[in-house]
Amino acid sequence: MSLDPLFVGKLLFLTGAGFVAGFYGVSVGSGSLLTIPALLFTGMPLSLVIATNRFAVVWGELAGVIGFQKHITFDRRFALLCGLIGSMGAFAGSRIVLVLDENILNLVVGLFLLLIVGLLFSHKKWGEGSVTLPLSRKILMLCAMPFIGLYAGFFGASHGTFSLMILTGCGLGFFQSAATTRVIGAMVAVTVALSFMQAGVIQWPQGIALGIGFTCGGLMGVRFSVRRGFNFFRWLLILAALASAAKLLWQVL
Repeated sequence: MSLDPLFVGKLLFLTGAGFVAGFYGVSVGSGSLLTIPALLFTGMPLSLVIATNRFAVVWGELAGVIGFQKHITFDRRFALLCGLIGSMGAFAGSRIVLVLDENILNLVVGLFLLLIVGLLFSHKKWGEGSVTLPLSRKILMLCAMPFIGLYAGFFGASHGTFSLMILTGCGLGFFQSAATTRVIGAMVAVTVALSFMQAGVIQWPQGIALGIGFTCGGLMGVRFSVRRGFNFFRWLLILAALASAAKLLWQVL
């Protein structure tokens, strides 16, 4: 049985898009801002795009966890606890999708991202936080995790950037925040992907091609980010946050 050259070309295109998204997304999030349009470009309907992208994101997040595990010291127990609570929120989000107003949620998150971008411009020591957080801030973050997970399970747009900015805002170092965010993202992505898998809406060839790109890009992205230092990623995070905010607020208009 011969393969359709056009279909093979689409798979290679998705692998490349996944690589680029994984490379920068492993540090600052928002990789789906690239991969969702890439999937739409191949002609897939939006409902299948969201499910297939979520499956591929799992592998990018796991690549980030593996990469940061090797290069960065971070509070793994705290990260797992955040991921567990976030996954519960994500599961709830997938169950109440018809109850919440998408426009209101997008507006709130979009404006919040713009607010934190302003803080990044004014806070020159951003990213120079500690390896772990004091107990009071850990509790604050854990209280926020059900809502972050709810957002991730409900829509998922840029929730990695959202989590990263909250963690750094609480005083956690940039790379510790990025590593913790990848653990949260992996656990949330697995939860939502299993839901889509059960519904039978994941397109496996496209998802696997995109996942391969995410994995390779994520592993290389961690090594690159650790070598460059967090000052470089301060600006990359600002760009990712602005792009995310613009996308969310555009959907409201």
